[in-house]
Parts: sequence; structure tokens; C-alpha cells
Amino acid sequence: MTEPQIIYDMPEEQYHAETGIGPGKWVTRSILRDYCESPSACKLRMDGNPFCQRGSNRGMDFGRLFEARFCGMDIRVVAPICNPKTGRPYGRDTKTYDEWLTAEGIDPRVDIVADQYDIDKADFLVSRLVNAPGGRGAEIHDLCARGLARNQVTLRWTEEGVPCQARVDILFTDGPRGWMVDLKTTAKPLAKFTGTAEEYGYDLQDVHYSAGAAANGLRIVTGGVMWFAVVETSYPYRARVARLPDELRLYAIERRRDALRNIAGDYWQDHDDTNEAGLYVPDMLAWISCKYGSEEDLRDE
Repeated sequence: MTEPQIIYDMPEEQYHAETGIGPGKWVTRSILRDYCESPSACKLRMDGNPFCQRGSNRGMDFGRLFEARFCGMDIRVVAPICNPKTGRPYGRDTKTYDEWLTAEGIDPRVDIVADQYDIDKADFLVSRLVNAPGGRGAEIHDLCARGLARNQVTLRWTEEGVPCQARVDILFTDGPRGWMVDLKTTAKPLAKFTGTAEEYGYDLQDVHYSAGAAANGLRIVTGGVMWFAVVETSYPYRARVARLPDELRLYAIERRRDALRNIAGDYWQDHDDTNEAGLYVPDMLAWISCKYGSEEDLRDE
């Protein structure tokens, strides 16, 4: 049993290196999301199967760039390598791109690959969030600028016998009280963010992080839940700071609890949700017997 911890200075590469299942490893919301999607595929990913890994992409890099610019974080930003014939960046799945990362010593999990346009756009989105209705975006930005809120804070605790960890974008603490915020960019309209949250596992992130805060004795003053500071990445670039609906959180709490219990029990069997998906799976033996003879005759053969 590991005592709950709040770690303010853990390097990002250490956090990722210690994410996983097994001795010395910690379960994150990403693992829980993978498990809820497919326990068997999650296990393959944890075992290092190359076809089950989640690589970085341009959207993820831009989200991290936006977070760094909003919080004033000191993260290395590297301009992407471009094809001399087209002047456009090489694709992230190309051999040239991989060789460039290695030659330059760039770790995509820590460093950010972005050009000047991305940097300018990230700064623009920061201004949109700071000026979002309600004034909460400005308050959060001010706490970061004054050094009163901490960024990339790691929470660790044990739940259902499983070592868990979470990395909070923004955490403001005042004694036992806390205020927890996660920054998000979205390509979809803000009005659809609830659906986006369910699609990308932000609901699991919310309840996982909130559980970590509670285990560490933090009383989250915003109703015991995370706030999401969200901004659209295309016109009209609307921005809001809000929480997820209770019904979505309650469902996520159940899914997360079941996932933790199954992980603790080393259970990796996929649930047969064929009927739930509206698909029809024929009984092949019954179909063959109907067409070619009785089921008993087939079994006797």
C-alpha cells in the first residue's frame, strides 16, 4: 500500500516512464480509458505491442503548446523538419521524421514540435480563454502568472489495491482546500463538449483526478470536481470554464471502479457488447443444421 503523495517537481519523462501496470508502475486515466474501450487491447499496449501504441500527433502537440503558453511553462519548442521540395513538414509516421527526432535528441513526450504559426495561434487562443465569459479564465491565468497555482502536479495514491497517479495541469491549494483545472482545446463546437468528453475519456479523467485529490486530503472547493478550461481551435474560437454534467460523471465513476477492480484481479477479457452495438451474430451451428441437416447429425459426424 502506497501512501498518498502530491509531487510538485516530477519530470514529465519520469511520469510517463512509470506509467503502466506491474511493480513500480502506476495506473493513469489513459490506461483506464484504454481498459474501458478494450481490456485485451489495453493489455497488449501495456505489454509493448507496436500496433497498440498511441503515438503523438499534431493535435496533441498543439494542446500541450497551448497549455505551456497559458501557464507560462518553460518547455522546449522545436520547429518541425520540412521537406525541401515542398516546404511542408514531414509526416510524423515517416522514417525521415523519426530519424530527425533521434538526431536532435527530441522526446515527443516532453518537447513540443511546433512552427511559428502554431505558437501565434496558441497565444491567440490563450487570449480567448482569458477573456471568456464569467471571468474564470482570467482568474486562472492570473493565478498561474503570479506563481500561486502550480502546473503539472503529480498525485499518487492506491485505490482498489491498484497504484494510481494523475498529472494535473493546474492546481491551486490553500491549506486543505484546492482548485483543480484541466486545459483543453477542441476542434468541435463547444456545445458538443460533453460528447467530446465522453469520446476521449475526459469524464474518466475528471473522476480519476478528483479521486486522487480526495485521497491526498484535498478538499476541492469547486464542488469536489475538476473544472475544464476549453477553447475551440477554429472560428468563432469560443471559450468557457465549466464542469461536466453529474450524470456523465456518475457513469464514469462506475466504469472506473469496475476497471480498477478488474485490473487488480488481472482480468483482461473483453466484454461481448455485440448486441449492445445493434449487431446480429448468427448461431452458425444452428444455421448449418437448418440448411444441411439436424444439429444432432452434425454433432455425431
